[in-house]
Order: sequence, then structure tokens, then C-alpha cells
Amino acid sequence: DRVVIVDVLHPVAAEEVRKIRERGRRKHLQLAETGQLHGGGDRPFGYQPDRVTIDAAEAELVREACRRVLAGEALRSVVVDWNQRSILTTAGGQWTVTAFKRIITSARIAGWREHHGDFAATAIWPAIVDRDTVEQLRAVLRDPARRKNRGGRRYLLTGGLARCGLCQAPLVARPR
Repeated sequence: DRVVIVDVLHPVAAEEVRKIRERGRRKHLQLAETGQLHGGGDRPFGYQPDRVTIDAAEAELVREACRRVLAGEALRSVVVDWNQRSILTTAGGQWTVTAFKRIITSARIAGWREHHGDFAATAIWPAIVDRDTVEQLRAVLRDPARRKNRGGRRYLLTGGLARCGLCQAPLVARPR
């Protein structure tokens, strides 16, 4: 009996889950289109805990970082500098290139609400830099010519003497 009840209710439960997800998607789209906060996570760097008021000291760091990257400085060098200066993330940790890049390419610092990676609407919070700056940063950082890490080193085992038994290609070791 119990199994039959579960089997009968399963499609009903699945449909309810689908409806809940759809309501959530619509709500997030509505928040984005009206420039509202969506909440969750650590406070954004450059803003106070209310997520709307600019933190003057952090905002100046964001502006400085944007200028440095647009002038051609590597993301990693800015991150190393910030970590050496003991500038912490809002979670209290050290900066990584990924976290740093996310900050300087976010629509948020331009006073825009983003939805699925696109500028959706003017936000309720003020901008730290203008939208043009963020778009320039996105263009510069997407440029394939900027990439410096062209792939991992190849380590030849036995100086190239060891070969594949199937294709005779030299065997290599990779860190991953």
C-alpha cells in the first residue's frame, strides 16, 4: 500500500517542485528588471553591509584596480599587491584572481542589476565606476591575446624514450 501511495503522489510532487522553481525564476527576473537586491551571500566589496551604501575606502580600491587593469597591468599583480597590503575580501580572506575579476567585471559596481550575466536595469544602489568602465574591462579581459597562461608544461618521461605502445607518441606526465 505504501509504495502505491508514493507512486501516485510522485507526479504531483514533481509538478509542485516545477511550479516552485518557476515562481522563483519569475521573482528573480522581476527583481533584476526593477534593479532590486536579490540577497544572499557575503556583502559585495565596495559596499557596506546594507549592500546599498558605498564604502568609501573599498570603492577607491575598486576604482584604483579598474584603472590599473585598463592600463595593462595583470590581474595577478593587482591581487598580489592587495594581499601584500592586507586588503581582505568581505569574507575576511585573501584575494584570488577569480574573486578579483568577478568584482571588477560585475555590473553591480557600475550601479546596474545583472541577470544571467547581462545588464538588466539601473540598480537601487549607486555606482562605484561608470558602465563604460565595466564594459571596457570585460572587453579587455575577454581578449584572447591577453592570455598569458598558454597551457601546462609537458614533462617528458625518460627524455622522450618512453613511447605509447599503440601510436608511438612520446609519453608525457602532466601535473593534473
